[in-house]
Amino acid sequence: MAFEKWYKFYLMEFTNKFYPTPAGFTFIKPGITHHMEALDRFNPSVNDGYQKNYEDWNIVCKFSRVFKSLAEAKAFENYFLTELYPYDYNGTKVWLESVLNLEDKNRYDTMSGRSEIRMVPTAEAKKLYYTLNSEKKAVA
Repeated sequence: MAFEKWYKFYLMEFTNKFYPTPAGFTFIKPGITHHMEALDRFNPSVNDGYQKNYEDWNIVCKFSRVFKSLAEAKAFENYFLTELYPYDYNGTKVWLESVLNLEDKNRYDTMSGRSEIRMVPTAEAKKLYYTLNSEKKAVA
């Protein structure tokens, strides 16, 4: 099926290159992009209007899915941010500088999308990736 305009939902895994993620946890970030390659959303050489300050991070796309409308993509993203991992769910919404014990509490202020990053137990993140990718294959 060809879409005239589509949007891609993505789920990225973030690992800081210099500061360890707390043991047993993983940083994940859901989002929406218009890039076919979801990682281009974080690539500093791709000019798409977003300020990109991700040089301290290894970012891996763990799941992506194309939607035929922005409303559908936002609904899927909203599920992650308000139902699955809401702002106040077991501390999943984190202030990166505090969790990583950085002296510079504003180090990642210019990292767009930082408020969507969640810290979840690694086993839960792995189960989530498996479930999403299994469901995607079943629908395809």
